[in-house]
Amino acid sequence: LSPVCLGSLRRAAIDGKTEAWAHLEIQDVAICTGETCRLEDDGSGRDCKELEDEGPFEYVGCYVDDSDRHFDSQKEGEYSVLECGVACVGHQYFAVQWGGQCFCSTEFYEGGAYSKVGDDECNRDGVYCHGGGWRNSIYKYTEELDLEDCKNNSADNCGTKIGCKVSNTNKCVSAFDCDALHSDGKFSYEGCFMDNEDRHFKVVFGGGFDVDTCSEQCSGFQYFSVQYGNECFCSNDLTGGWRVHAD
Repeated sequence: LSPVCLGSLRRAAIDGKTEAWAHLEIQDVAICTGETCRLEDDGSGRDCKELEDEGPFEYVGCYVDDSDRHFDSQKEGEYSVLECGVACVGHQYFAVQWGGQCFCSTEFYEGGAYSKVGDDECNRDGVYCHGGGWRNSIYKYTEELDLEDCKNNSADNCGTKIGCKVSNTNKCVSAFDCDALHSDGKFSYEGCFMDNEDRHFKVVFGGGFDVDTCSEQCSGFQYFSVQYGNECFCSNDLTGGWRVHAD
């Protein structure tokens, strides 16, 4: 799933000629919690500060996971911490599990089934900070990104830059610029709108969508929206007193 322009909880996104969606802004907070987070069990005493050179994120801790998933948006394939950080940009949190599984989330819940455990449980074959069996190494984005610099990168190099994405027109742009990302003429970004249990858009298709697949699902409607990362909604009416929020 595309990590940006996908809406947050109770924030319907309205895209396009007709449409809407939203994304979360990265918080500007201090880097590194100071908790030990070794990359490998090699006796070098390395900690989470070594990860600061890889990207604008901090280590939150090692947390229990289960089949219901703490973070429900999973990327296909194997990822390093940096690669998962690039893939999940636009969310507030990302996690690596079992050595290379990558998960993204706009929400972080602590306690209950998803309790914090010792860092030693987040290892696979002696490699730390990449999770373990049903254990997530969780990270939080921490810095404002220099998104203006995205346009100075080629499309081939864009995928390695946190905060940048290749647009539908094959240009490297800010991952938070919804118009630039989807400026191929199919639809335009309308803004981030409040939603509630009565639903702004009444036609609901559930989860598993990104912006492009939701636009295809809502073909024939004037508007479509993505909420909470992957939920797709369709409508022919954008009016009705729903407040517009900052992207």
